[in-house]
Amino acid sequence: MTYMKKEKTNLKFFAGIAIFLLIFVVVMVLSVLQKPLAGAGDNAESQKIISLAPNITEMLFVLGVEDSVIGRTDYCDYPPGAKNIESVGSLGIANIEKVLSLNPDLLITPNTPDKEVRKLLANAGIEVLIIQSSNVHGMLEHLLNIGRSVGKAEQAGTVVDGMQAKLDVIAGRYAKIDKAKLPRVFIEISNDPLITVGGRSFMSDVIRCAGGVNVAGEVSEPYPCINPEKVIEWNPDVIIPCYMGDKSNVAQQMSRRIGWGDIAAIRNGRVIVDFPNDLIMRGGPRLIEGIEILSRYLHGNADKEYVNR
Repeated sequence: MTYMKKEKTNLKFFAGIAIFLLIFVVVMVLSVLQKPLAGAGDNAESQKIISLAPNITEMLFVLGVEDSVIGRTDYCDYPPGAKNIESVGSLGIANIEKVLSLNPDLLITPNTPDKEVRKLLANAGIEVLIIQSSNVHGMLEHLLNIGRSVGKAEQAGTVVDGMQAKLDVIAGRYAKIDKAKLPRVFIEISNDPLITVGGRSFMSDVIRCAGGVNVAGEVSEPYPCINPEKVIEWNPDVIIPCYMGDKSNVAQQMSRRIGWGDIAAIRNGRVIVDFPNDLIMRGGPRLIEGIEILSRYLHGNADKEYVNR
């Protein structure tokens, strides 16, 4: 009888342990299932990010991780909230001591850092993401890359899909126009020396996406210095000055250049001086809006109210 009692007691003891272990396992499984997957959005909250280009800063803002951005360049002025972030240097060129003092997790730059800087960043455990876009499609890919790096892959995909859809709509408007009849565009980056955008430049692809033809597309250099007589030879239908400062008298100044008075764009009053440069010169989220406005200009349906909003 004593043996039977001991056996029943042992069975109860082991059964209690088994039940306890089962409950423990169930609780642990449920707690794991309730936690978000790594990299599904929580990564950005713990990251500290430095941006070394205005377009990169705009991408980070559109992905909703602006609170994680601890450093930017002097040129990062949009959205307005970007101005509240500490500057670490100029475009693609950072004060490395300042960067290291901020102890970021991720540095996103348009330039490849030199060997010494790369070593310093690696030793500090700072990840470097290089963003260099030579065309509009590349910009979309980089936005996806940034999204993955900051734990916002899904949001980046949604933004890119929306941008691509708008590009498709714009392209559909001029798809049936013979290429020989598309407006020919000359972009002036500087007038002294005279610099334009060549066929391998980002902005040349912007012109294409807007339904135009870059007259300097035959030039392989991205941003070549050219002879003013070459522009007369190209005879563009539209000229867009894309430099800083007051452009109100640019059309008159161009008309006074030797031989330029007969260029179609100047003769027909199609020198676009009120175009918002940042919308086509920055390869960021607002680029599609810039392509839309440029397309309206090129195809004769620009709306002043729309352009200046």
